[in-house]
Amino acid sequence: LDLPQSRFTSEQVLALLEVPALAARFAIGEEGLRLLRHWVGESGVRWGLDDDNVRELDLPATGQHTWRFGITRMLLGYAMDSNAGDWQGILPYDESSGLVAELAGQLADLLAQLSH
Repeated sequence: LDLPQSRFTSEQVLALLEVPALAARFAIGEEGLRLLRHWVGESGVRWGLDDDNVRELDLPATGQHTWRFGITRMLLGYAMDSNAGDWQGILPYDESSGLVAELAGQLADLLAQLSH
């Protein structure tokens, strides 16, 4: 994988989960990948692992649209109701709650592995 200077776009990262061995490693099936594609788009993930990754590419960091931003929104959606408002300026993404919330954790695990 050629990831050291990657922008980690949403398309690049989700495409990794189309590789059967990686999907199995993170226990994400076809339906899970379909849900993750929806969540990633809706939660605002565009590219960049986090603001540090964005700065490493000599681009301005905004605190939004990175994987960290999106995962935070997903996990907040599990932890609190979106009607409760924001947490530290981040609105919860509540579609990732309930029985399918484990997917957000599996995605967070993948991203943690990619960041090493």
